[in-house]
Amino acid sequence: MRSPLRRRNPTLVLAVLGVAALLVIPNVTDSFQTFEWAQVAAFATAIVGLNILTGYNGQISLGNGAFMAIGSYSTAILSARYGWPYPLTIPVGAVLSFFLGILFGIPALRLRGIYLALATFALALSVTPVLNNFDTFTGGHVGITMAPISPPLGLPLSNEQWLYWFDWGTFLLLFVPASLMIRARTGRAWMAIRDSETAAVANGISLAYYKTFAFGVSAFYAAVAGSLLVINVQYANPDSYNLTLSL
Repeated sequence: MRSPLRRRNPTLVLAVLGVAALLVIPNVTDSFQTFEWAQVAAFATAIVGLNILTGYNGQISLGNGAFMAIGSYSTAILSARYGWPYPLTIPVGAVLSFFLGILFGIPALRLRGIYLALATFALALSVTPVLNNFDTFTGGHVGITMAPISPPLGLPLSNEQWLYWFDWGTFLLLFVPASLMIRARTGRAWMAIRDSETAAVANGISLAYYKTFAFGVSAFYAAVAGSLLVINVQYANPDSYNLTLSL
């Protein structure tokens, strides 16, 4: 039988190689490729949240693009119109999205499978029309343009390199608690619900609490990803949050 240390060795090797690659990439790529890798970090953050909801809790969601829009517009509005430093806008959108995710998760408790997918599908379809309708607040089709972003404190980095380090730093900062949650009681409860709701209830697991909490956490990560995306491109537009993004 293999020891726990030997079983972990491949994971540790992959982790070390991954960190090494992250350190090397911005030094060997041009500005466009570095920017693209920053975009990868933003989408990876969204995927972590979606994986918690769908992969570990077993709830299908096609509407996480809506929560990404909440994060994006929170950052764009607070930064462009009120002069907030963009790192401080990220928690605002994330917390707001978390509570909205909880609220959406409550009625979703009565839905499963294809019916839950259709409900979240409707959420994804509604984002662009809603953002366009409230044009005095969101800018409508014109969108919101943010000020150019440059490295703080005179760091010797290009704008693309700073975005790269900021995005991947944010991803790693959020990946750690997600990984810890999965390995803790919360993660075990999510997986028990995914495998069999009847068995989970029989073992004293609250479906309402853990399923709505999974929606909230997933929405939180989606909002952070949306903030990172809008920080990268420095522009928020309703058409960026259509059904294609959620799919």
